[in-house]
Amino acid sequence: MARLDRKKGCQPFFKVVLDPPARACHDSWDYCDITSRFVDAMCLIRQVTGESAHWEEQELRRFLLRMANSEDGLFYNQEGENSCYAADMFCQSRALIALCTWHGESGDPEPLHYLRRLARGLINIAERRNGYAFYPRNLYRGGEWIEGGLFYSPKDLWTVKAGYGGTQLEGMMKYFALTQDDAALQFVREYLKYFLDQACVVDENGNYSGHLHSQGIVPTMVGAAMLAEVTCDADLMAHCDRFLRFTLAHCSSFGWVPDGIGWPTCETCAIADVIHLATRLSRMGQGDYWYDIERIARNQLLENQFRDPFGVLDGRQPEPGLAEMITGSFASWAHPNDLLGGPDIEACCTGGGVRGIYYVLQNVVHRAVDGCLSVNMLFSVDTAAARIESALPYRGEVKVTLKQRSSLRLRQPEGVAKEDVQLFVNGNPVVPVPLGSAFVVENLSAGDIIEMQFPTPVCVRTEQVAGKEYVVSWKGNSVVSLEPRGGKYPTYQRATWIDEVSKRNAQQHPLLGAPVL
Repeated sequence: MARLDRKKGCQPFFKVVLDPPARACHDSWDYCDITSRFVDAMCLIRQVTGESAHWEEQELRRFLLRMANSEDGLFYNQEGENSCYAADMFCQSRALIALCTWHGESGDPEPLHYLRRLARGLINIAERRNGYAFYPRNLYRGGEWIEGGLFYSPKDLWTVKAGYGGTQLEGMMKYFALTQDDAALQFVREYLKYFLDQACVVDENGNYSGHLHSQGIVPTMVGAAMLAEVTCDADLMAHCDRFLRFTLAHCSSFGWVPDGIGWPTCETCAIADVIHLATRLSRMGQGDYWYDIERIARNQLLENQFRDPFGVLDGRQPEPGLAEMITGSFASWAHPNDLLGGPDIEACCTGGGVRGIYYVLQNVVHRAVDGCLSVNMLFSVDTAAARIESALPYRGEVKVTLKQRSSLRLRQPEGVAKEDVQLFVNGNPVVPVPLGSAFVVENLSAGDIIEMQFPTPVCVRTEQVAGKEYVVSWKGNSVVSLEPRGGKYPTYQRATWIDEVSKRNAQQHPLLGAPVL
């Protein structure tokens, strides 16, 4: 909310520039991209916390709808500071998602009206050739494509990054789920044919190069996974799985996700995209990525949030109000050990951080096809089916209080041997029954309490991340320190997570190593 410029109808500030004097700046991304992300985020925050900011949310929604063009239905950046009047293809994707989230939560017909016009406009302006659809430029205005936009080179149309327009596919699939409009489904098929078979952005083995989020590569593959689920396309689903495995192979074990393959910085939006794809594939049974998701969330996703604005602004001669803008925002250029690896803090990553947290919390518990209640990750949540109370990372204790009669599949803690886990039902010890990476407890009643206790050993490992070697200290699946320490805004200052018992155990077991604090 602090990012909203009240003097301009709650237009968001895209970035906080860090070079002295530190200041908030408007940009072309304010109008459609950031406003859409914030409209989406307000809904998601309410769904996971119950908290709302009614006045700001209504102003953001009104501001977003004013960006819609009455003739073609697209959402246009306005003439302004660093901006020209044009429909940017990447920005359309954020508007699609925001309108879907808004309508899906509220049932309000107003966003659905704008959503239908936007989806049809995007389908209509696409060029078609030999059974595939694509956007030949990044920017569109009044019936014609114009030069410009991010990652665009006028020398060769094939250097237009196909994922930039492919970001539409997630929103199109959400739109199809709301409306059953077959034209959207056909468009997604045609665009994917271009993306995979013509532009060959992702090869058959799932390999690719380029930026994960800002060139739209992971968001496009999220749309591909959504299409595969709806159409029961096993081959496409397997392709998405190979793609995710390639992506994770380029991430750190603690969830640092490169902005692009081989890049030294991490954008929170990319973390959220990877979490989104991993949750979808895991829910569909195409791989089991729950350990990866939990590790990413406990570590880099949370560490990418700024909690000390004065640590950011010290010595930067900040304008008034910047501390409030920075508090709670998420990093755009994070090194593994330092969040200030770039020139600014961009508002897109705050929306991305919210989405990442939402996908985690919404998938901690789900009812499996066989009716069994599955606890996929060991986070604290309260749902209609069960209340989960997790003492991690401080202690290896998780308590599940059932609200409905059910059998339970409780995720085995990562890296903990089955024989080191103790299980109790209503205070009575039971022998854990393993099933894959979970324990099964059958025929439970509403009100039953299942408790799991396990060790959280402290260990130290070295890891190569973005071409540099780091000494990573773990407690269970949580990173408690990273060396060398960053010099601007260091991450993983979590020494308080290691209690005295853990320290003594680490010293007594040489194979675990000693914690680096």
